[in-house]
This record gives sequence, structure tokens and C-alpha cells, in this order.
Amino acid sequence: MTVPCYPTQVQATRHPFHLQLLVLDVDGTLFTSDEKVTDRTRASIRRAQDRGVKVAIASGRRRARTVEVFDRLGLDGVYLISSQGTAVWEDPMGTSPVLLAHNPLPRTEAIRVLARIRAHQLASVLIGHPGVPDTIFHDGDLDAHPAIGRYVQFNGVAARPLDDTPDGPAFGLDPTQFVVLAPLPRLRDLRDDLTGRPVIRDRYEPYPASGVTPLEATTSRPWHVIFSRGQFTAGAALEVVGPTTNKATAVAALAQHLSIGNKGVAAFGDNINDVEMLGAAGLGVAMGNATPAARSAAWSGIARRDGAHSVSPMDRIAPSNDRDGIAWTLDFLLEGHLPPGWSPALD
Repeated sequence: MTVPCYPTQVQATRHPFHLQLLVLDVDGTLFTSDEKVTDRTRASIRRAQDRGVKVAIASGRRRARTVEVFDRLGLDGVYLISSQGTAVWEDPMGTSPVLLAHNPLPRTEAIRVLARIRAHQLASVLIGHPGVPDTIFHDGDLDAHPAIGRYVQFNGVAARPLDDTPDGPAFGLDPTQFVVLAPLPRLRDLRDDLTGRPVIRDRYEPYPASGVTPLEATTSRPWHVIFSRGQFTAGAALEVVGPTTNKATAVAALAQHLSIGNKGVAAFGDNINDVEMLGAAGLGVAMGNATPAARSAAWSGIARRDGAHSVSPMDRIAPSNDRDGIAWTLDFLLEGHLPPGWSPALD
């Protein structure tokens, strides 16, 4: 495989960029493959803070499960976007974290989602409203669904059986998200049901979900489905969040709170749950190890503005998470310009 060459000297026009808000995905972006933050990356982020740049972590994890992220980063004054963009926090690890924005899954729709999950005979966890003590609720046969069973066991006292009473603890307030862990074919069946957009599958993968009557096909749903491999486990995961919930809407809410325009926002990511954020940010940067979807998202804004023919294969692509891709890019941004050869930031 050809290894991309990242320029270190002036080889092309360098467009100006005034960095004001730095947003970082965690796994595959901030973390190396062995789940560490390198000294060079930490020093670069600290240097950005010293120059007045606001920094935020954007993770699929809920707030309680980001403690290790902040411990390994070792920096103060960092904001948090948690649960795939459902909540935005100031001082997230402090004694009194401040919930700046919340984009939940409406409880009436959450009850409908639960019915669909049950119809597919799958187990699930529901993460409650972020404004109450951190609690998750589990539903279904945990012995028959060991991945969910391990998730519940890992969360210990924070996990409790789900009571589907509309005014009960699970649905008394709008919850954060559902998480379903199961074999890939069964998750694809559930995804097709929840989205109304069946996809062509490999012929050996379909799972006959007998007795399941799909929802009526419509052009949209009052929820958003995130389907990915390698999330939570080595297998696949399906998450259901609010209809407009994603990291991009959360970044926009944080930028508005900080009175920062989109042109000063740089977002880094590598996976499917970063797609909206990379496409919307003034500067969306995909890591060298990013999925094709994440790379395309980083290019999408340029293609919309300048035409697809203008996009270079290396535009908006940083070195991988194992090669200090964040630090490499910040070396240029903190000097007031984009890396050589990158096209101008979006307005």
C-alpha cells in the first residue's frame, strides 16, 4: 500500500485559518490504537488552549464513561459533547457539571422504538436523561444477548431493569438514546425497520425476523439511527437518538454558546458517527485511518462550494491517530494557516 506523503515545507498555497474552537473525536482520533494520548498531541492541544482556543471532546460515550478520556488527556477547561451529540457539557468532570444543551429522544418516540426492538426479540439498554443521576435501563433477555449482558455488568450499580411505564424513571423525562448490540444481520434487520430504508445485503447475511411487521414506509422517522461496526464491542452496534441529534448540531450549539462562527471551528474524526460534524465544520479533518464515509464528509463541503473536481485526495486528510495527526495539523493551524495544499475553510 502506498503511504501518503504529508508536506512539511511550502509546496503549495497556504490559506489563512483563525482557529477558535477545536473539536476532537476520541476513539481512532484523539486516542491511538492502544487507547493513549501521545505527549506530542497533548502538548499541541495545550498550546492551542494557551492561545485562547476552546477545546471540546465529541464522543459517542455518555458523560460518566468519558472519565478515562479526560484522565488520559490531562487538560483542564475542556468541553464535552457526549452520547453522539445528545448533550453538551461545560466542566464535565467537575463537581457541578453544567448542561449547556440537550437534544433528546422524545419519550413518546422512545416508547415506539422500544416496541420495535422488542418485536425483533432483541435486548437493549436505554440511557436516561443526562440531567438526572447517571442511570441506564436494560430490557430483554440478557442471557440470550451476552453483548448487552456484558454492557450491563460493566455498568454495575448504574444499570437497572427498564420499567416501560410512561411516567416511570425511564420515560418520565426524555431519554438520551437506545443502544442495541447484536449479531450484524439482526441489527441490519432492525435498522431497516427503524429507518424504512432497506439496503441490499450480502446474500449470506439476512436474518429471518419471523413475525415482525415493519413500520409503514415513510420518508422520515422521528428518531435518528446510527449503525456502526466496532462501537462498544468488536462487533456491531445500533444506536437510536433524537431526530436531529448528531455531533454537528451539538458543535453548532457549543459554538453559539461561545459566540464563535463556523469558520473558526475545526473538527477531527474518523468514523461514521463523525460524518455530519466533519461535513458541517468550517474545517472538517478526517484522520489518515478514517473510514471512506468520514473522508468523503471532510471533502463534502469543498465539493459543494468549489465542485467535486477541485478536491485533492489529500485535502482535509491528516496523518493517522498513530502518527500524531492532530498535532501535525495543529502545527499549521496555530501558525494561522491551513496545511499546504488544503483548500480554504468553509464560511
